[in-house]
Amino acid sequence: MSENSLEEDFLAPIVVDDWVEGEETEDFEDPLYEVELRDLDPTALAQVVIIGRPNVGKSTLVNRLIGRQAAVVEDRPGVTRDRVSYVTEWGGRTFTMVDTGGLDTDKEGFSPLIAAKVKDAVDLADLVLFVVDARVGATSEDNIALELIRRSEKPVLLIANKADSQKDELNAASLWNLGLDEPYPVSALHGRSIGDLLDLIVSKIPSDLSSKKAQKIFSVAIAGRPNVGKSSLLNALTKSERAVVSPIAGTTIDPIDEIVELEDSTWRFIDTAGIRKRGKQSDGAEYFSVLRTQSAIDRADLVLLILDASDPISDPR
Repeated sequence: MSENSLEEDFLAPIVVDDWVEGEETEDFEDPLYEVELRDLDPTALAQVVIIGRPNVGKSTLVNRLIGRQAAVVEDRPGVTRDRVSYVTEWGGRTFTMVDTGGLDTDKEGFSPLIAAKVKDAVDLADLVLFVVDARVGATSEDNIALELIRRSEKPVLLIANKADSQKDELNAASLWNLGLDEPYPVSALHGRSIGDLLDLIVSKIPSDLSSKKAQKIFSVAIAGRPNVGKSSLLNALTKSERAVVSPIAGTTIDPIDEIVELEDSTWRFIDTAGIRKRGKQSDGAEYFSVLRTQSAIDRADLVLLILDASDPISDPR
């Protein structure tokens, strides 16, 4: 398959700069779980985890690699906060792609919480994709991810993203000094070398993990307005700090799926972004996160509507 055909066939990432307030998107469909993939347990598949500093194009790369518009993309740091899993296929192999938040030197705000989730993802990884900006080269913030990778001793591929031209690909050679072997230049935005990267990924992941369809896994979406405790409930159900929890409204952006064993049954719980009146939505990222929430509700077998007992029921219209 040629790079040109890849660029035509793969869906472009969601870029919220294209969103216009008041514009309707009635035909939006998020194929996050196609019919043939939705019953798979993502934790039973090989885990490919993408890490790096903020704004190196990790979520854009996720969208390219899985071939669909799934991860919310915005040209500002901190949009992705939790580790978000997407089941995908390539070359007859089924595996889980895990998007993570950006690692930085900030000691306040969401940064320490994001760093903890990234570490959790790396601990579970079968392969780590370390994404660096080919045009900028290695920075001090890249060293945070580099140190995490070295401590984990996990297999790693060094991805030089934003190599939009042959000149950028040549500049990516400077990344050899990171000591992670050959850097692989790609352009997530334009689809350059994505097929070759996918071939490399499937050659590196374990082949002995189960990729057969699981029995029906019932999906339960956890929905409600911001700050009613949806993520806290997911953490309680999973008995872990699976989701980032903060008193700041809008902490959850992408839906978070987690498999939970309850007695003899397997359930998929989906933590969703809070929904509020459109007029109060602060930016395009929130707008698209609401679309993701609507999609999660549509594909769920059961929806838990979470209310704050201390507040009166409000009308979202």
